Amino acid sequence: MSTQRSPEQYEMAFDADQRLALRLREGTFQLIIEVNTPSQEQPFDSAMALSTAMASRIGKTDAIAALAVTDRLRGEDCHDPVSTAEVLMKAAGKPV
Repeated sequence: MSTQRSPEQYEMAFDADQRLALRLREGTFQLIIEVNTPSQEQPFDSAMALSTAMASRIGKTDAIAALAVTDRLRGEDCHDPVSTAEVLMKAAGKPV
């Protein structure tokens, strides 16, 4: 069964937060935590509750430079990864 995707174009700028690039240039040890896009089996807010709490704690940890979001790792029945990234970025205050 084919799932039709939204034709939306997302405007994403990567020039505002340079923490990740700065750490790479300095050769500073850093961690990037990968988060799976949640399944659509749950409403988005419920599915994001644990990840949002985790991202909030990550925001207070200097050793973790950024978060990465998988794009439909578990299949096509996942929530939108861009929406997932937006929620995590707000909770962590770090690049996603």
